[in-house]
Amino acid sequence: MPIAFKSKLSSTIANATWLDKTIDDATVGKLDLLEAGSADIIDIQAFINQMRTDINLNDAEIADHEIRIGDNETQLVDHETRIGDNETNIATNVQGIIDARSIWEQEIPTGVVDAVNDEFVLSETPQSDKAVMLYLNGLIQFQTVHYTILASTITMITPPAIGQDLYAVYDRGL
Repeated sequence: MPIAFKSKLSSTIANATWLDKTIDDATVGKLDLLEAGSADIIDIQAFINQMRTDINLNDAEIADHEIRIGDNETQLVDHETRIGDNETNIATNVQGIIDARSIWEQEIPTGVVDAVNDEFVLSETPQSDKAVMLYLNGLIQFQTVHYTILASTITMITPPAIGQDLYAVYDRGL
């Protein structure tokens, strides 16, 4: 007994088993398809071929969209990587700016220059012992050779003589 459909089939039917059964039934004359509202028999083979074409086109479109989604995911990961790189660069630059900000002091350290006193005190504590330049009569003094420093206290290896000028430039940070 032939099977009759009273409505047009959607091209989205992708059930290959059903399609193969329909082809088999049509081939042996068991199936007649009717258009909606029409008693005319349509060409089964043409209908089935069109369904296969539509299904193949849909499969191709799905594959194309999957490729595009994959490409977009790759681009998204690439953009996320770039954002991460930019955040790292910004953090590095900000830290560099913070590190670069400092206040340099120039002063004559407090202490008696009398060839006996070897301790002099700065008004602020330097950011580090490496951030101090000490001058005696305009000549740079080298740490551990001419002086040591602990916090804001300078201890001269040889006390300056009467009349010598001691002058310090240092970074006290922020």
